[in-house]
Amino acid sequence: MPVRERAGTINQNSNVILNNGRYSVFMSDTIELSTVRQLRLFNAIETRSMFEAMLAADGPVSARAVGEMVDMSAETAHYHLGKLLKLGIVEDAGRRDSGARPERLYGLRYRHVELKRGRRSGAYIAEIIRGVRLMLRKAEREYEQGWARKHEGCFRPRAVRSVSWLSEADIRELQRLESEMERIMTGADSAHRDGDSRGRERMAVTITMAPITRG
Repeated sequence: MPVRERAGTINQNSNVILNNGRYSVFMSDTIELSTVRQLRLFNAIETRSMFEAMLAADGPVSARAVGEMVDMSAETAHYHLGKLLKLGIVEDAGRRDSGARPERLYGLRYRHVELKRGRRSGAYIAEIIRGVRLMLRKAEREYEQGWARKHEGCFRPRAVRSVSWLSEADIRELQRLESEMERIMTGADSAHRDGDSRGRERMAVTITMAPITRG
């Protein structure tokens, strides 16, 4: 299920990995967000949280059920599912009886969201950068949540930053390690969906790599 990255892409998966031109969630089924409006709809933190929850869901789910996965009310979840529905990322999966009124079910159509290929306008690039900024803000929240849970004996949050002069061989090695991490996280996700949940901790990983100004 891993998706091999092309040169010059941004990569964000369900466990939040960032590279440099494409959002990636480890699946061959791909939808391209070709307009600024589409990308803006997808970029909202809550909408992406809903997308990540849908990736972790086992089959079609209701707004109430998927909202509970991310501490979101059914009404708010329904709103953000509507945005994913408008984008074509999720689809109407029918109804399920649940007491007084049937619940609407949503199913995931695509597990890979790709940025526009080829020439991109200044507005589109600006929206990519805004999306990265929002993703880092989400990572900040997750980091804070991790520290709040330290008394539960959970894995202690880590944040690492390094700046160096890398050769082409160094960059290739970092890309290889990133691919290896993708393989590990993809395998763990698959095992969890297959029912192997014992001893597993839900983790968020965010990586940014970018060339910076000389000096």
